[in-house]
Amino acid sequence: MRHYLILAAVAFLCASAPLSTALHAQRRGAPLEITLAHDSPPERATAERLRELLQTYDVDRWLYTRRVVIDERTTPFSHPVLTLTPRLPRAGATAAAVAAADRRLLADFLHEQFHWLEEGNPQFRSAMQAFQTQFPDAPAGGPTGAKDLESTYRHLLVCDLELQVLTELFGAQAAREELAARRYYTWIYERVLEDPKVREIVIEHGFLLTGSGLSRRGILAPPG
Repeated sequence: MRHYLILAAVAFLCASAPLSTALHAQRRGAPLEITLAHDSPPERATAERLRELLQTYDVDRWLYTRRVVIDERTTPFSHPVLTLTPRLPRAGATAAAVAAADRRLLADFLHEQFHWLEEGNPQFRSAMQAFQTQFPDAPAGGPTGAKDLESTYRHLLVCDLELQVLTELFGAQAAREELAARRYYTWIYERVLEDPKVREIVIEHGFLLTGSGLSRRGILAPPG
């Protein structure tokens, strides 16, 4: 009888737990749904390497979508389905080059994940408005800014989140070297790396990854 009472109590607690909590427990560590746009060798190798990296690095807390497309004929983007381009070292590459390719692939993946934070998140939009006030002469287009001015302000937040997570995974020096080497969004990455006002706005709006409570109010829990 005691055994059945314990089972009943456990069943009651599970039934009364918030649905989101139960779903989150089911989805944590769930595999990615990876689609290959052309089923080419580089796409297959990139998909396999991404799976391996996600087994090595604990990034589950920053996964806002688990649907991914690998497409060798495009550049990475986040919506409507997170899409990556192959990032592979050349044959016979040094260990340092292999590590750099791994960092770049993981950085691309997490950068696009952070774009999903904007959905239904007033703190994200509020941070963008603060960036607009702070940087009224920000560029749009070309190698310096994003595709338009709104996207430039959006990327100031996303690229700072990218810096934060790369710092946690690989250390400050490797993270800064990775982003400083980019040949696009150059004004954005320069602000993120050099202007303390960017991080001040990030913290003010609750997007500090290592914070807690209200200091992380902008970092929503992944779905499920």
